[in-house]
Amino acid sequence: MDEPTRQHWVPKVYLRQFATADTANWDVPQINVYDTQTNKRFCTSIDNIAVKRHLYTIGVNESEKFYAVENVLSLIETKAKPYLAELAKGNNVQVIEGARWVLSIFLATLLVRNPRMHGLLHDYRDDLKKGTRFGRTSVTTKFGKKTYEWSKDEWKWFSELDDEGMQIISLALFYGQPNQ
Repeated sequence: MDEPTRQHWVPKVYLRQFATADTANWDVPQINVYDTQTNKRFCTSIDNIAVKRHLYTIGVNESEKFYAVENVLSLIETKAKPYLAELAKGNNVQVIEGARWVLSIFLATLLVRNPRMHGLLHDYRDDLKKGTRFGRTSVTTKFGKKTYEWSKDEWKWFSELDDEGMQIISLALFYGQPNQ
């Protein structure tokens, strides 16, 4: 089985709904794109849009990689695919049993599955470090208007997390714990 190393934060099943008329029936259709960074317009394959290598992979630098998040997202996309196609045709899927639930889950994942959201946890950790006071037995951090109390061991663990650790934490926060 091929490893899913190229992982889309906007799924291809969704991008497919924006295919150009002449490529809509292709296996890999094309869409028109506007790049806000360069102010350029172009047409490209849905394989090349909103994609990053190992965005959700756990253990990127290890000999064994885990694709659990990508696999779950793929299952959600598979369930949503027929409903997205119906919506794209202008049909009402509200009356279809389970459609509302599946589409709600699909849309919710769109909110949290992008590189920006994964970076927010890094920002949170860095902002916490700025407002830190060390006491005899605990560490107090201030983030916004809230104050948090940590044991020294908890603080040491959290403040020393590397990128892989931060990714695992963000996956747990955004996608839940396994076996729940």
